[in-house]
This record gives sequence, C-alpha cells and structure tokens, in this order.
Amino acid sequence: MRVLLWALAGAAMWGIGPIFDRWALRNASPLLATLLRVGTAGIGASLVLLMGWGQWGEALRKLPASTWGFLAASGLFGSILGPLAYFFALREGETSQVVPLASSSPIFTALLAMLLLHESISLARWMGILLIVVGIALVQR
Repeated sequence: MRVLLWALAGAAMWGIGPIFDRWALRNASPLLATLLRVGTAGIGASLVLLMGWGQWGEALRKLPASTWGFLAASGLFGSILGPLAYFFALREGETSQVVPLASSSPIFTALLAMLLLHESISLARWMGILLIVVGIALVQR
C-alpha cells in the first residue's frame, strides 16, 4: 500500500510540474529553464546533504566508481537532456498533448530493461505498454 501511495504522490507532483513549466516557458528559453530547474534541484539536494553530512559522508566515500558513473549518466539523461527536449516540445506544443507523449518513457524503459538488464517482461506488461501506445496515439489526434 505504501508503494502505491508514494507512486501516486510522485505522479501527482509530475502532473503539477508541467503547469509551472509551461508558465515559465513564456519568458525563458528551454535551455535556461533546464539550467534553472537542475540548479534549483542541485541547491536543494546540497542542503539536504549538508544537513546530514555525518550520515551521508561515509556512505558517499564507500560508493564504487561504477555507481558514480551510473548516477552521472542517469543525471545527464534524466535531469538534463530529457527535460531539455521536453521543454522544447512544451514551448511549441499544447501541454495536454506534450505531457502524455513525453510520459511514454515506460515503453523505452521496458525495451531497455529487456535488452540491457535481461529482464523478462510478461504478456500482461506488454499489453499495458500497448495500451500506453494506443493512448498516446489517441491524444495526438
């Protein structure tokens, strides 16, 4: 039950964010908006880290280099390149059309999880992914 509540809370936050994004893009370029968004998140994360440095310092020192690399790649794609492309789309298109299309990430995630992580994907999940594709097609009309 907690997993569902956290997932729904995340979905609600991601649902609220595009409204503010669209308002911000009236006056800011997609690149500037991405830089400000990432910078704001970085400041917030830095404050949390500083407040609990004793607790986090040791854990950070113990992380293997590969973990740092994976997190850097995740940050590059998920926090910089993805939002930049999204902001370009949001600036040009309608919010109600752009957000569902940009939310098609489960399709890419499932394919990459199968190819790179060797996860097996059940027929039921593939059907869910198919429904996502159909929903995106309907919203684009």
